[in-house]
Amino acid sequence: MDEKKLLSIHKKYLKVKPKVLRGITRSMYDFARYIVDTNKYIPKCEICISIGQTLLPKYKETIEAVFKAPLINRYVSTECGDVASQCKKQEGLHYVPTLYYIEILDSILNQVSEGKIGELYITILNSRYFPLIRYKTNDFAIYSSVIKGHSLTLKEQEDIKKRLCDLFKYNMNIKIITVKKINAQPNDKMLHIISKV
Repeated sequence: MDEKKLLSIHKKYLKVKPKVLRGITRSMYDFARYIVDTNKYIPKCEICISIGQTLLPKYKETIEAVFKAPLINRYVSTECGDVASQCKKQEGLHYVPTLYYIEILDSILNQVSEGKIGELYITILNSRYFPLIRYKTNDFAIYSSVIKGHSLTLKEQEDIKKRLCDLFKYNMNIKIITVKKINAQPNDKMLHIISKV
């Protein structure tokens, strides 16, 4: 972006004072660098969300320092929408398995093993009018079935149970089981949610 465009964005930012800043990763970084280089004032926001490009460490560091807010990385696809996002712990990306079926596959379309890089394929589960099945994204990812060092605390489990009961306005008996690995079903699909309704 040229300086005229960056100055225009700065004026709009001062006028709007956004609490949430969402933008293309490199554009956010360029704007943050402009603020640093020109020593301009900018009010802090509550959270920044980067989309559209790889979030390099220097981008993250600069954006968080300038806007004085945590930066959440989100994987967004024009064809598929907001597919996956970091949570506040910023350890990997999470997705909703009832909306998307995500596969990380090798060159002959086999699931890669834990810790290996493969190509990302997405199946949209909530679109009846324009279904995408095994949509090839041309993006690469590292497969991880669990986040290292992450486990749900008792408080987090109780919070999840309460939110689900509140959402459905029904007092359900919910059991949360933390596992290291989810085995494939007989049809080789991964079942992330077990419902015994």
